[in-house]
Amino acid sequence: SHFSDLLLSKEGADITFEVGSKKLAAHRCVLAARSTVFKKQLFGSMDKGAAAPSVVKIDGIEASVFEALLTFIYTDGLPDLDRMHVWLLYSEGGEKDATWLLQLLEAAERYDLQKLKFICEEKFANLICENRM
Repeated sequence: SHFSDLLLSKEGADITFEVGSKKLAAHRCVLAARSTVFKKQLFGSMDKGAAAPSVVKIDGIEASVFEALLTFIYTDGLPDLDRMHVWLLYSEGGEKDATWLLQLLEAAERYDLQKLKFICEEKFANLICENRM
């Protein structure tokens, strides 16, 4: 819960991600500790004396998906999907929910977050099974 509080408070954040029109603050050390891709992106190409960028633009990922990715990185869990997305399962046949989960799965692959990939695959399989019944 302490890392979740850190993400929510933005205290000590040293990087900002621009995802669409949304700006999301984060902490380089937390991202690098959880993702080898973030580690390479944020620390790998730094020359001695070179300043690391403080703003990184993210393309190809919706803001809500990137927020969920950050939540996973900080908490090792997903945001409350019951509140955020599963209601779409009943209101629109699950298509938007499945699309969102697929995008999160793609983001997990992009940032090499194996546990998040597994969680998304499991939830996606459950959606498929529920829609078949």
